[in-house]
Amino acid sequence: MEPFAVVGSNRWTDDRDPLDGDETLVELRKGDATICLGSVYYGQASNKTDKASVLLRAFSTPGYRRQEENQYLAVPWEVAEKYPTEVQKFLGYSVSRPYGGAVEHMEPLDFLKVKGDWTKYIPVDLI
Repeated sequence: MEPFAVVGSNRWTDDRDPLDGDETLVELRKGDATICLGSVYYGQASNKTDKASVLLRAFSTPGYRRQEENQYLAVPWEVAEKYPTEVQKFLGYSVSRPYGGAVEHMEPLDFLKVKGDWTKYIPVDLI
């Protein structure tokens, strides 16, 4: 199975759909990666071999496009606290500028460091 992308489709208007032949096969060897914008049409051609094929896709959204209150942190703090601060922020344990992702109007990392007891929280400038 070969992944494919429709080069330039990120510049199309919403009324344009891909046509047969628009796709470009992306040749990848084991361990390779390709990076593209989420607005690019992409897919995977059919597997015509007798071997299994795995294609991993990972997506990221800018923090300012998430909801105001952080309700979706799937990584428990007991796990996340072992990661470097930058990884914690990438996972969502941070307020995104201009302002989004707060927990009880607090920076999520500060909230978690006081174990959710907001009475022990010392406010900081979030903006």
